[in-house]
Order: sequence, then C-alpha cells, then structure tokens
Amino acid sequence: MAQQTDERVAPAQPQWAPDKQWWWDGQKWVPAAEVRVQAPTLAPPWAPVVPPPAIGYPPQPQKKTGHKVRNSLIGLGVLVVAIIAIASANAGSSTNSPSRSPSAASTPGAPTQASLKAAYGKVVAADAKVVSGDFTQFSNDLNGCIAKGDYTTCKADAVTARADVQTFKSDLNALTVPACLTAADSKLKSSLNSTDTGLASIISGMTDMSASEITRGSTDIQTGTTELNQATALMNSASC
Repeated sequence: MAQQTDERVAPAQPQWAPDKQWWWDGQKWVPAAEVRVQAPTLAPPWAPVVPPPAIGYPPQPQKKTGHKVRNSLIGLGVLVVAIIAIASANAGSSTNSPSRSPSAASTPGAPTQASLKAAYGKVVAADAKVVSGDFTQFSNDLNGCIAKGDYTTCKADAVTARADVQTFKSDLNALTVPACLTAADSKLKSSLNSTDTGLASIISGMTDMSASEITRGSTDIQTGTTELNQATALMNSASC
C-alpha cells in the first residue's frame, strides 16, 4: 500500500508581501522585523495552513497616539492653572478699581463713565467667576482622564467652558463700554475669541484623539491667557 503523504506541511520559504514589509506565516501576516525563518513543520489539525489573501495587504498598525494626547493634556493642565489665577483675579477685583467722581459737566440723568465702568466691572466679575469655575473643574478632572485614558469627562468640561466663554462674549457685546475701558474691552474680547477657538480645537482633539489638535488649542488658549492678563492690567489702571 502506498504511504499517504501528509499535506499539512507549511511552506518552506517565506511568502513576502510585495512591499517586503510583511511575511505570511501560513496563518497571519507578520511584520518583517519579527520574521524568523524556521524549518518546515507539520501544522496541527486545528490550524491548517492558509494561503495569503489574494487581495489587499495587511493593515498597517495604528499609530500609538495615546501618550502624545496625554502629554499634550498635561501641558494644557499647566496652562489651565494660569487661566484660573487670572480669571479669579478678574472676578474679585474688576469692580474695585479706582474711579473718578462724576464730572460737574455730566449731563443730568445720563450714565457717567464711572457708572458705566461699574456696570462693566460687575458683568466681567460675574462671568469671569463662572469661567474660572469651569476651568477649575477641568483641572480637577484632568489627572483622572489622563490616568484612565478616557477623556469623556474632560471633553464635557471643555464643552461647558466653551459655552460659558461664548456667553461671556455675548454679555460684553450687550454693554455700553465706557471710553476709559475701550482698550481693555478690545483686549478682553480678543482673549475670549482666542480661548473659544482653543477650546474648540481641544474638544475636537479629544474626540479624534489628536495630539496636534490639542496642542494647537493649547497654543490658542496660551494667546488668550496672555491677552487676558493684559486686559486685566488695563482695567485695573483705567481711571474713569
């Protein structure tokens, strides 16, 4: 009787993909760097030799962006601390800067520069307190988000902060700005625009797990923080 030949012998030669970056071992694609050519062996019955796919190439491994996202958010966390400090200062001092007494030449019944400044400061203090609270919450949640690699909570915090920044802008646009605060108002609105843009990028970055978007957002918020600091100085030095 003729001896039967076991046909479950694995190919002796590696089967390379056309780009020479992958090798088919009879079961799966293996990166070229991990290939170890071995002598032919009998494939076990439960793992028959499978020919390489006739169409397509093995998918490229996904880039590991988690650590980049984490590092970007750590940098953002440092920036958030600065924002909180400046926003808190605005919340506590915007209504306390010195004002001049109303001029004797003021029109009776018309709002004075001092009263307009007081109204402006009241709005800034209230909205700055809300935004400061938003960033404080973001900062408090950030370490947990980074540790778990789950940014759902921090993304929600950023969405809330962005909505309140936009409310801040709307409130400022509804005010009559006293002449003595024109420069400060312009700088503050520019700060809020930069922060709004930055938060939008950060939200998108956490959604897409994109470190570059988070970094871009952090850069915009850094600009906003610098402008906020300048606006604060202008408001505190204004004399109406």
